[in-house]
Amino acid sequence: MQVRSVGFHRAAYTPADFVRDGRPQFAFVGRSNVGKSTLINTLLNRKGVARVSSTPGKTQAVQYYIVNEKIHLVDLPGYGYAKVAKTTRAEWAKLMEGFFAEAQSLGALFLLLDSRREPTDEDAMMLELARSAGVGVVIIMTKVDKLSGNELTNSRRTIASALAVDPSSLIPFSSMTRQGVDAVWKIIDGNMNIRAAS
Repeated sequence: MQVRSVGFHRAAYTPADFVRDGRPQFAFVGRSNVGKSTLINTLLNRKGVARVSSTPGKTQAVQYYIVNEKIHLVDLPGYGYAKVAKTTRAEWAKLMEGFFAEAQSLGALFLLLDSRREPTDEDAMMLELARSAGVGVVIIMTKVDKLSGNELTNSRRTIASALAVDPSSLIPFSSMTRQGVDAVWKIIDGNMNIRAAS
């Protein structure tokens, strides 16, 4: 897809705020500071569209970005930061439950994992939550430019084994080299027929 126009649409702090305008949605989720906002900016080939926070767990809203007036890229709040208050975690859980309750609106969920780290129990739980909601999940390995070829191969095997997925289905991604950009857009383009709830 050629990105011609991009705009911030809305920040949803409660399920009542979710966007339901009939456009296909493609969501990105992962642990805090895994690189979601940076990845979205890289996909859009624009700086600063998705705000990159230096404070893990700071963003606790579902952020919607509209692309070419046709689709929404959705930045889901990060999880797994230990210093986040219990009340904030509870709000996050409620927000995610509401989001996945409307899973039929999603063209795909991209689960981002740091290629230098092994998947956590929370990563596995997020994968299972999405699958149980009937959402197609695509796993993206971020920050692969920080790995050697052998390290990337080993990381792919480790992640695939931990989450019981096909190693070849994982998408290596780097915001520095733009590796993986075309692969992500190919998946989005192939799922444009999904229509969101209106």
